[in-house]
Amino acid sequence: MVELEEWLAGQGRPKDDVQMLRIDELAELGCCCFCSILYIGNEAFLNSHPEEVKKFMRAVKRATDYVLTSPRDAYADYVDFKPIMGTDLNRKIFERSYAYFSKDLKNVARDWNKVT
Repeated sequence: MVELEEWLAGQGRPKDDVQMLRIDELAELGCCCFCSILYIGNEAFLNSHPEEVKKFMRAVKRATDYVLTSPRDAYADYVDFKPIMGTDLNRKIFERSYAYFSKDLKNVARDWNKVT
């Protein structure tokens, strides 16, 4: 949406011409929306590497907490690691993503309670 808004602005059109499109609703998928980040693991790997999986999920939680508590520092670290992402457009995308962060790493209940 941010990229489309910026493109519209560059064309002299209002940014609010861009609207959120819920692909899951459009396709009647009945699953979580695609703004969710899913970590998919092979069951055999998960069962044979439980400590590594726990460490990975703890790292994801720490990173999420860092972004939520220190967003400016987190973005600066992100750009330091990947300088090409240090654009005004990417900063806006980063800021807009806050609405999708989960404080407990669980999905939103609405994503799993769809009426079919």
